[in-house]
Amino acid sequence: MFVWMVASFVLFLGPLVFLHELGHFWAAKRSGISVEEFGFGLGPRLATLFVRDGTMYTIRAIPFAAFVRLAGEEENSTASGLMNAPRATRLVVAAAGPAINIAAALILFWIAYLFGPPAFTRVVLSDVVPDSPAAAAGLLTGDVILELDGIAVDSTAGVADYAHSHLGQLIALLVERDGRRLEVNLTPRAEGEYDPDVEGPIGIGMYLTETGPARPQGLFEAGRSAVTEFVQVLEATAQWPGKLIYALQVRSEMGDSTTPVSPDEDLRYFRPVGIYGILQLIAITLETGIVKGYWIYVFRTAGLISIALGVTNLLPLPALDGGRILFVVLDWLSEMILRRKINPEKEILVHGIGIMVLLLLMVVITWQDIVNPLIQFSPSSTPAP
Repeated sequence: MFVWMVASFVLFLGPLVFLHELGHFWAAKRSGISVEEFGFGLGPRLATLFVRDGTMYTIRAIPFAAFVRLAGEEENSTASGLMNAPRATRLVVAAAGPAINIAAALILFWIAYLFGPPAFTRVVLSDVVPDSPAAAAGLLTGDVILELDGIAVDSTAGVADYAHSHLGQLIALLVERDGRRLEVNLTPRAEGEYDPDVEGPIGIGMYLTETGPARPQGLFEAGRSAVTEFVQVLEATAQWPGKLIYALQVRSEMGDSTTPVSPDEDLRYFRPVGIYGILQLIAITLETGIVKGYWIYVFRTAGLISIALGVTNLLPLPALDGGRILFVVLDWLSEMILRRKINPEKEILVHGIGIMVLLLLMVVITWQDIVNPLIQFSPSSTPAP
């Protein structure tokens, strides 16, 4: 897994950060703001490739991502620098990085669907509740549900809906286990015989897995699929704060209870994720794409990371692009209401403190990703269910 994480670092996360910085670079150049340096990589400078239009193009020691150093970004003495630029220009330069990441996500989704999704979707049991109809019928974790009363199923919702529409009635399940097909009969519990807030009438946990050869889509079909997923991801991002509040409410009501909760109620899935956690996610999909030929997973994940990078940088926090946008808005309000602008030196100071706080926070989040990872790996380096 370490090898896949290194590959993810170089092939995916690095280029996405490079695109982000390229957006700032392009906007600054187009707006007439002096760009002192465009560095390929991070860390100490190894070499200066060339100087053009006052901008040094350099190679840095760590071959990852890139950075842009704008004139007047950390001081207020440069006439053609960022802090002395018109507000509209500062807005454009700050928003260009996140914007190019969000736009790149749409392209990555489109490429993903050109490769196409796997041909088949299968419902796999992730859990069998003790003393439930599923346990009594002999179902096991890892079983694949193929049919219900002869009707093929390809979604967890389909299994749940069929079970709820046949409460107290005998149903036949066609199950695949270790390459063999078995028929299992069970009767979903009737209303009042189970707590729907805890488990379903059958007593199983499920997840979807995709299999079969990849099914490539045409240019226009892939474009429609990409736009649909792009919109869905943006909608889910907008709903995230509400879901976080709901998860916090559920946790406060549960107290110290260890009762399992759904992903929408599990605070683990709402915590910040650092570079280490992101690399884990990309590494898994990169390995799946190469080993199994499902490149859709790779490019979809890259698209999700690109959106996350863009949206995160738009947060109104000091040192982030959103923080710079916020200061532009506050400067406009201050001049309109108080008849005076915000002192640029104070803004620079706030962003400097913000950078130090963000670096410290990044260390804490990365440590959390290592000691309490979202994805547990067994000794064989495969994700544990």
